[in-house]
Amino acid sequence: YLGTDSDSLQLVSDDQSDSTFFLSLDNNTEYFWRIEAEESGNLYYGGLWDFTTGAVYSGPTWHVSTTGLDSNDGSEGYPFATIQHGIDVSSDGDTVSVVAGTYVENINFSGKNIVVQGEDKETTIIDGDSSGTVVTFENGEDATALLTGFTIQNGNAEYGGGIYCANYSDPTIRNVIVRDNIGTAGGGIYTTYSDPVIEDVIINGNSGGNGGGIACVYSSSPTLNNVTILNNSASNYGGGLMTTFNSNPILNNVTIKGNSAGDGGGLSTSDFPVLNNVTISGNIGGGVFCEGGANPNIINTIL
Repeated sequence: YLGTDSDSLQLVSDDQSDSTFFLSLDNNTEYFWRIEAEESGNLYYGGLWDFTTGAVYSGPTWHVSTTGLDSNDGSEGYPFATIQHGIDVSSDGDTVSVVAGTYVENINFSGKNIVVQGEDKETTIIDGDSSGTVVTFENGEDATALLTGFTIQNGNAEYGGGIYCANYSDPTIRNVIVRDNIGTAGGGIYTTYSDPVIEDVIINGNSGGNGGGIACVYSSSPTLNNVTILNNSASNYGGGLMTTFNSNPILNNVTIKGNSAGDGGGLSTSDFPVLNNVTISGNIGGGVFCEGGANPNIINTIL
């Protein structure tokens, strides 16, 4: 017998063959129950017990762990297994908090202005398994969409092996390592019709046809603050960074070093980028390659 009123319990099972049965109960509700048993024509009554069901977890912080399950509720004690599931259940303003570990998946912010935060950029890794872009922003996310605290690695895509920003998506990418990704354009990061903020980021060991580290194309003008672009390669233009088709990034406190390309081992541009306190050194294929009327604004910069 079971009910929410201790004086009017309802019979929920009289099947003597089963010791286990399942009920649909309301969340955050107190229930009372008792057992009635019959043996040799005699009835025996148990005492009255009560329990309270828990509330459904609803964020706003959704937890992810390598030891979790996507069938969990996303609370700290019952985390999800995948970052994408955390994104899928979240709403604008929520946070997806990811403990250290390696997550083999390709995630898409799906237009949600949320924070996806790793525990530590060195030890919290999203591995694309060479099966596409690792992190995608393509549905108009704004600057409150934040990716932080991760290593982004092993992506392989035509555009943006590591991170892809398109369709007027302007996220913030902070405190991230982007390494060992491959893309025909933008091995590490590819931006098109988007103006993300990229800060405190290391872009290392990525490769592509154009823009081994970063490719900015079609009116895409990201802001790079405190960024290191290191050891990337492109078979054509812009081993470290390529800008073209009216893309004018602003670079503040950026180091572009040890990259290689056919033209513009450090930077290749046909536009008007701003370089403020930038060091471009030790690149193969030239430090800066300008074509098609390019006129970069170079301030307090070492070439």
